[in-house]
Amino acid sequence: MDNFELEIKTAFLEEATQLLADAEQCFLNLEVSRGDPSILDQIFRLAHNLKGSAKAVGFDELSDLTHHLESLMLEIKNKKLLIDPHTIDLLLRCNDHIRMMIAELKLDLRAHFDSNFLLSEIEELMKSSVRETPNDFALNVNTLVDKARVVQALDIKNQKHAPTTASEDSIRVSFLRVEKLLNLVGEMVILQTLLKEQAFQEEMPHFRRGMDQLGKVTKEVQNISMSLRMIPLKQAFLKMQRIIRDTAKTLEKKVNLEMRGEDTEVDKTLFERLSDPLIHLVRNAVDHGIESPETRIKAGKPEMGTIILSAAHHTGYLHIEIRDDGCGLDTARLQKIAIERGILKSGTILNDREAQRLIFASGFSTKTEVTDISGRGVGMDVVKANIEQLQGEIQIESVIGKGSCFRLILPLTLAIIDGLLVRCSSQRYVIPLTQILESVQIGSHNVKFATGLGEILLLRGENIPLYSLSSLLQLPNDKKIKKDNEGVAVVIKTQKKSFALRVDEIIGQQQVVIKALGKELKNVKGFSGSAILGDGCPTLILEPQEIVQKYNTQSIATEAERMVS
Repeated sequence: MDNFELEIKTAFLEEATQLLADAEQCFLNLEVSRGDPSILDQIFRLAHNLKGSAKAVGFDELSDLTHHLESLMLEIKNKKLLIDPHTIDLLLRCNDHIRMMIAELKLDLRAHFDSNFLLSEIEELMKSSVRETPNDFALNVNTLVDKARVVQALDIKNQKHAPTTASEDSIRVSFLRVEKLLNLVGEMVILQTLLKEQAFQEEMPHFRRGMDQLGKVTKEVQNISMSLRMIPLKQAFLKMQRIIRDTAKTLEKKVNLEMRGEDTEVDKTLFERLSDPLIHLVRNAVDHGIESPETRIKAGKPEMGTIILSAAHHTGYLHIEIRDDGCGLDTARLQKIAIERGILKSGTILNDREAQRLIFASGFSTKTEVTDISGRGVGMDVVKANIEQLQGEIQIESVIGKGSCFRLILPLTLAIIDGLLVRCSSQRYVIPLTQILESVQIGSHNVKFATGLGEILLLRGENIPLYSLSSLLQLPNDKKIKKDNEGVAVVIKTQKKSFALRVDEIIGQQQVVIKALGKELKNVKGFSGSAILGDGCPTLILEPQEIVQKYNTQSIATEAERMVS
């Protein structure tokens, strides 16, 4: 295979991935707006394009399947086949199979596939082409008229809000090039900060003015470069539409999905790591939240449940909500199950917020039987862990009989963070601001020692565990701290009980560019990355919860060894 053939095949596979995503969305839209000519025309064009391109680059097996798919779409377009759930299922399974073929071909351009099971189903369906009876035709015409009115109303609404400016030109750029550009911009930001500090140390007014102007330009270049990583959430949201459809069908429920703010943009890395948590949360909404049609009717609700998936930016953070109008979380039942499973001690009293968060406990499940969808007691704990790894948090709002809302709050990007720069001994560290609740000066009035617990920070009537960051990191004592009641306590917020870290000094707040750790440190618990400070010196970015958890685990193990010996 020469370089030219390799290039055109690779280019086709990249294009086909997007075509398949568009096709799946068209199939889902077709199920809602059956017979919409514009959707049928779009699907036919996609199938024809995929077939011709696959044949041109030599993927004959792929071309053969898409040829049959095109023929099937022609039967539907010519109204020789009715659009029913069985037909939509077949179209979606064909799309899934072609997506699998594309993925395999990306790994091995000479891969072969068996598509006979789908080809036979397509042929069988085409043989049983149903001609619509006059009554059916009249019924479908009325339905189409109603749908046309809705589409027309939506078109008018969209036209009112459509931008009048011409669409922007775009080009496809390798993400590796974008990453390289961002790394260089990060280095430029560091160098600019270093020069700015030197300019203020010297009596050079012209140099200072030049550095101020350079700082503005650097900030603009940084913002534009960062925007290159930003992609809309629409693709992820559309994927949830398929998940909800398949889950609802399996559970024999009726669920409608509403999407809001799908054009909200997020960092590409964040986008990729959001997929699994979103999938689990929307499946849970269908499985545990939305009731069966019969139950909903008895409760005075419409038989079709609604899930609202929304996204928006709020004060530098991304908010994603998965809201349903289902049964809500029964906190009394959650506590009972937690006690039965040994997750909660009998007699423990929890408020509603604490009881709702039991669903994040490992091994917790409200299902008595294991199914393909749920019942294993794993999932929500993984969702929580994944969101926390993204420096985010999950909030829950729920009312019994009314529904639930799971809100994800995440930083807009993982490449640059706002951090608090602190000093311990002679070392400086960065703590992400998203994890900090507040900081307080330490004194004899607010720090006590409790036997068996260690140091306790008294904060507005609450006892918060206080850990020395120098001790956790095994740093030498700082000679500047002469007394135990000196220093600053940085309070770290967690989903359970907050804790505080004793540091020698808070240097200030600043934005840092995250650098990945090397092979020797990337698996070490307690550090999420590194950064270069304004003076050119490197520092580590801390993960306080991991550091404290590691310390507590080691302390328990040491105590156990002492008792055994």
